[in-house]
Order: sequence, then structure tokens, then C-alpha cells
Amino acid sequence: MDYDLSAFSAKPNETERIKEIDEHEYRDKFQRDRDRVLYSKEFRRLSGKTQIFVAGSDDNIRTRLTHTLEVAQIADTIARRLNLNVMLTSAIAYAHDIGHTPFGHVGERTLNFFMNGCYAYYGYDNALNPGDKGFKHNLQSVRVACDLEDMYKEEGHGLNLTRYTLWGIQNHSSCAYKECEFYNNSGTCRYKNSNEKCDGDLSVDFYSVYSNRILNDKRDWTLEGIIVAYADEIAQRHHDIEDGIFAGILDIDHLCEYIESDPVFGRELGERIKNCPTLHNRKKNGTQYTIPVLGQQNYQYSVSDKIRALSRIIVDYYVTRYCDTLCKKINHLHSIFQDEIDNKAKQNPLKWKELFYDYIKKEGQSLTKYFGFEQDISIADKAFSHYLRNHVLFSELAQSMDGKAAYIIKQLIKAYLTNPQQLPDKTIVSVISDWCNRQNVMPKSGKPYMTVNSSARDKLKDLLTSNDPLIKIILMRRICDFIAGMTDQYAYTCYDKLYGTH
Repeated sequence: MDYDLSAFSAKPNETERIKEIDEHEYRDKFQRDRDRVLYSKEFRRLSGKTQIFVAGSDDNIRTRLTHTLEVAQIADTIARRLNLNVMLTSAIAYAHDIGHTPFGHVGERTLNFFMNGCYAYYGYDNALNPGDKGFKHNLQSVRVACDLEDMYKEEGHGLNLTRYTLWGIQNHSSCAYKECEFYNNSGTCRYKNSNEKCDGDLSVDFYSVYSNRILNDKRDWTLEGIIVAYADEIAQRHHDIEDGIFAGILDIDHLCEYIESDPVFGRELGERIKNCPTLHNRKKNGTQYTIPVLGQQNYQYSVSDKIRALSRIIVDYYVTRYCDTLCKKINHLHSIFQDEIDNKAKQNPLKWKELFYDYIKKEGQSLTKYFGFEQDISIADKAFSHYLRNHVLFSELAQSMDGKAAYIIKQLIKAYLTNPQQLPDKTIVSVISDWCNRQNVMPKSGKPYMTVNSSARDKLKDLLTSNDPLIKIILMRRICDFIAGMTDQYAYTCYDKLYGTH
């Protein structure tokens, strides 16, 4: 099989930044994207954010940052194998979770409930308009990159990344939210109360402003962005296993037996496990068995040895299969449109992107799903993901951490809505600035609101006293942004400051 997909790799001259700037002498656009992300505050904060278990609960457990680095490594391996653009792949991988919340996905869910009006806080739940609703970490990552980071004020808001990088960030995860787990078919919400009418739709319409204003799927999609989406999934399987075993809630022997017995995984992945000396020193069907190692008949491997061996096998299997599958699908599409691509090559070097996009959409699939694993591996992986979710994410240890995390975030929301003056100066200024921009007004002084002389805090108080409907919506969004940017420890610190006994 031909693994050279260089003809379909992204080129820096094909895309633009949100605001064009002079090119660097010896760094291309994608390298600068990667470097901008690496130097951002949000990237640094990932070191203190939960992946599965609360950051700091165990020095061996992954954080959102170590997860990001593993995604970048896996994506880099795939891109190099296929001769795609490694620098763009790295930029997307490093940036893909910069909008993630503290406490992992429970933080994301809690903020999405809040921004869909599911919490009855002082009438704020009724303030949201449809276009103001929703929170999702991949879409928030685009918001961070386009608006919330402030490293390059001379270029406008955000990090001023290229559209190719932004598309990859946005599409590393689904852009829609799953149906609410608390929704009843009778049209009521089990979360709030039995009489509350609900349509079960957790909207993320707020973020459409970025998709509609900045990104265009047909123009901005890249194979590098799709690779990162699957590298993210592969990394999750890998560290769900490692962290679960380290935490004592996943049994490595049972896991190996599950893989070996799977009709798809068992054919190749299971055989690799069976033939691995490190993983043979375990019980199977109640019988202990070993194989000779360096002349030691009963050599005992440690749990760490077994984890490393199993991880290598699983990651290599997924990466190898994905490279094979992606090549097959690209070569298949190329064979369909080769004549048209060749004829248009000089006039439009990106004609293949348009043709592939239209074909995939006509098939009724998303780009990311179309360029995924073959059906049999997808089915096996879905079952494997369910197995890990039941044993790791639904474990007492993980759920007890999730319960505490959701409680802390909800209490922070409640405190800041009760008295927004408890928010930091920067957040207060951003609330009033957003209100001025949306109302198209300026302060009487003609100067932006500041907190040095309390003008922003005074204005917020006046607007809330007058029950201004817009200020409520803006305040909710900025509280959401503030909490989403917290590390786990900072969330604990803010909670203690607001509710502690000292």
C-alpha cells in the first residue's frame, strides 16, 4: 500500500489568519500557530486540570496537559507515517483542549447545563435566548483562541491562529451535544422537577458565531485535523487503561481476557497480547502460567511492566490500523476523481478537497466519521469504550470525584450570580465591555470602563439594579468563561474563599 499522502497534505499558503500579519523569516504559519498555543496561559493551565481523576490526586495519574502531549505524539506519528503536515498536526493537537474545564467532562456537562438554563438561579435560567445557549469544550477552545486569550492585542483578540488550525480544534470532537440524560419522553425533565417541560435539547448555538463568521467546512477542513480527532480517541483508550489500573479499579488480567475474546480485536490485538512475554505472567481461567525469560522460569513482572507492555501493543495496533484505513479511503476517493483532479491541478490545486467534501456530504456522513476506522474495528472500539466507561468512568472512585466537582462548580455559579462583585476585576470589565459592544454605546467619558476607579463595578451594579435583560445573559457567559478557565486547585481555592469557615 502507498502510504505517501503528501499530495493531500495542508500547505501554509492555502490558509489565512483571522487577521493577516507579516510572515516570519523562517517559521511558517503552522509553526507559529503551534508556538502561540504553547506560550498561552490556557495551555499552561492544562497541567492543573483533570483528565479522569482529579489533578493532584495521584502523581502517576494523567492531567489534561499530559493527555494533550500524548495526543500530539500519536498524531505526529500518524502524520509522519502518511507524509502529511506534521507542524499543522502538532498545532491542532496542542490546542485542541485549551477550552476544557476543570474536573474533566463533568465540568463541561455542568457548565452546559448552566448555559442551557437548567439551574433555577434567581431567574437567570429564563434570561437566555436560543442563540446564547450552550457550552462545549472543543467549541470553547475556538472561543479561547479567537477571543479570550490576549497575547497579541495589536492583532486583535485571541491568538490569531490560521483557519486550518481553528477547524481542527473545533472538529476534534462532535460539534453537537448528546441528548440530555435527564430528559423524559413525556417531555419533562427529571433533573429539575417532574412538572418542568423540556425538549431534551442541550443547545450549543452560542458558538455558531465562530463557525458562521470564521470557519467554512468546505474550505478549511484538513486531513491533519481529522487525524488529531482520532489520535485523541486512541490516547483516551490508552490512558483510561493505565490510569484505571494504577487506581486499582481495572484488573489487567480481566482486560486482557476481554480483548482476546473479542471477535475483532482477538484476531490481531489479542494475538499480540498472547505472544507478549510480559503479559503471559498472569492467571488465565484460574491457572497461573509463565514463560521462560532470560533463563528464569518463574520470572515475575511488575504491574508497571505489564501496563507499559499492554499500552504499547494497544496504541501501536490502533495507529497502524488507522494509517491503513485512512490510506485506503483517500486512495479510493482519488481513484474516483483522478481525471478531474488532474485536469484542474494547475487552475485549482485544492480541487480534490472540494470533490472529496461534496462526495462525503452526498453520502450523508461527516468528514470525521467518513475518515474513521473500518466498520468492524469501529464496532469493536465502541464496545471497548463502553467496557472502559463501565469499569473506570462509572467506578465509585471516579464518580465520587465527579459528584464533588459538579457540586463545587454549581456553588461557584451560585455565589457569582448572587453577588457578581465577587468576580475578579478582569471579568467585571469584560462583562461591561461586552454589554457596551452589544448595545453599541460608549461610556459618557468616552473611555473604556475600568476597575481602577470602580466605573465598571458601578456600571454593573446599576444595570443589575435596573434588571437589564442583556446584562444577565452576558454575566452568565462571562462566569462560564471564568470557571472554564480554572484549574482544579483554583476552583477549590475559589470555593474555599467564598464558602470556607476562615
